[in-house]
Amino acid sequence: MKNRKHGEGSVSFDNTRKKWQVAFYDIDGKRHYKRFDDEKIAREYLIEQVNEVNKGSFIAPSKLTVGEWSVEFLETYKRNSVKATTYAHYLDQARHGVV
Repeated sequence: MKNRKHGEGSVSFDNTRKKWQVAFYDIDGKRHYKRFDDEKIAREYLIEQVNEVNKGSFIAPSKLTVGEWSVEFLETYKRNSVKATTYAHYLDQARHGVV
């Protein structure tokens, strides 16, 4: 069996959950995991993620909800580019789950 090089990640079978598990490190050294039913799909996912990390375009999954992201987006990009009343309306819509 060939040894993996640093940064290649891994695919292994989790006997407890009966799933294929992908593990890899991002650019900051944080380990990420994801499970799959199919080994081929797991290996394809690993290749995609490692390529993204190597290109510098990997974006780590976030627990941020769409509503929270909407509020953050409005505060960052719209606060100074629309009228105050429009901004207030957008913010109200985002905070009350209309987005």
